[in-house]
This record gives sequence, structure tokens and C-alpha cells, in this order.
Amino acid sequence: MIGLKYRQGALGLYKGGTMRTLIFFSALFVAASAMFGWAGDGKKAEQDKPTPNETKFVLAWGKKGNKAGEFIPPSALPSTKRMRSTSDLNNARLQKFTADGNYLGGFGLPRDNPKRTSNQAGGIAVNDKGLIYLSFMGQDKVAVYTEDGKLVREWGKRGQGDGEFHRPGGIVLASNDVVYVADQCNHARHAAIGSDLDGGVGREQSPSDLDTIADLQLLPEILARRGYNNADIEGILHGNWIRFFKEAWSKRP
Repeated sequence: MIGLKYRQGALGLYKGGTMRTLIFFSALFVAASAMFGWAGDGKKAEQDKPTPNETKFVLAWGKKGNKAGEFIPPSALPSTKRMRSTSDLNNARLQKFTADGNYLGGFGLPRDNPKRTSNQAGGIAVNDKGLIYLSFMGQDKVAVYTEDGKLVREWGKRGQGDGEFHRPGGIVLASNDVVYVADQCNHARHAAIGSDLDGGVGREQSPSDLDTIADLQLLPEILARRGYNNADIEGILHGNWIRFFKEAWSKRP
């Protein structure tokens, strides 16, 4: 089991019973399956027999900071049998460690904003040749690096066309060298406005600056500033509902 904890900047291994999923906590931890058998001080621990659902702490490393092996805060984390790599959000870098937490090095990543040392990596994946694939949510692109930080190639830009992204997230590498990228915010066809503001009820469940139904007319300008095009805005305001009902009613017997 593997997990990330943002605030404290520490990495840790856990014995996870039957759990094998990537879990995000409020500070940075790495978890491993019960077969690892390592204690928190890095020495071989006496083997217990955990129940199937038991999770047991094994090992931790790192703290908040900008030195080697420190984080502000850690972000995406891929894992192989011999190496862990994690993006370091507000240090704009990627750091590498052995599976038991020994620092191996790292390299800087392009800043989302030149005025701030920050890079929001949405996902990381490492192929069998050691190439590191990263998605940059703030830059709407995917980049590939060697283990020593040399840029191999990159692609993508903000948009909804083929090969374009809006805050790309997780990455998965298939065995046939196909790269799968979660395009997190290109989902305008599945968003629509629903409100009881015109009936005088439901205001307590609406955003604080929506007082009457007339305030819904503020949304097109807000969406446009966020990068939504005219077709998306029309869909969110009314078009998606019309399409949804037409498709649903066309399937009625």
C-alpha cells in the first residue's frame, strides 16, 4: 500500500495486509505490503502474523524543508521494486530514493509561474528503461525525462482537441508503450446548472454570492475567465440538459 502525506514532509513504509492501493493522506507516507518486514529504524523486524486487514508501520523518512530528502510538500509518487520518485511541489523538483529511503538525487522541474518556485505535477510514471513521465497540471502538458533530468520530449497545451489537456493528472504506462493520461478538467459535457433560486428555496445550499436567479448570469463571464470556450459555456448553462433529455427520451420504448 502506498500513500502521500502533504503537511509533514515524511515518507513511511507500512505493512498493508491485503491492501494494494495508492492512498492520499494529509502528510506524506509510503506504504508497502506485509512481505517487506522492516521496522521504523530500518532494521529487520521480528515477523508478526498480521490479520488480513491489518496495516502496520514499517519505515519513514524526510521532513519539511528544501534540502535533499526534504519536501514542501510532496506530491505524486510512483514506485518500483528498487526506487521511489516523488515530485516536490513547492520546491519545483523531483527527488529519487531507494526503496528503503536512501536519497539518490533529483533534478529541477519547470516552474508553473516564473515568480514562484512551484511545479504541480499531477502524475508520475517510470518505464522499464528508466524514463520518467510527468504530467504538469499548471502547464497543461506531459514531459519525459531521463533519470538525470534531461528532457527527452514533451507534448500538449491547454485545449480540448486531440493531444490537448486541461490540468492533466495521473499517468499510466501500458506494456505496449501507450501512455494514458487523466485529462481532469475537460469534462464540460457532464456539467449543468440546477437551482431552486427562482422558487425562493435552496439559497442556503448555493454559493454565498448567488442571492437570486439573476446572479446566474454572472457564470458565463466567470467560466470564460477560467478558460472555458463558448460551446462549453452554452452547454453548462442549458445545452447539456437539453442533450441529456433528448438522449434519454429517445431510448424510451
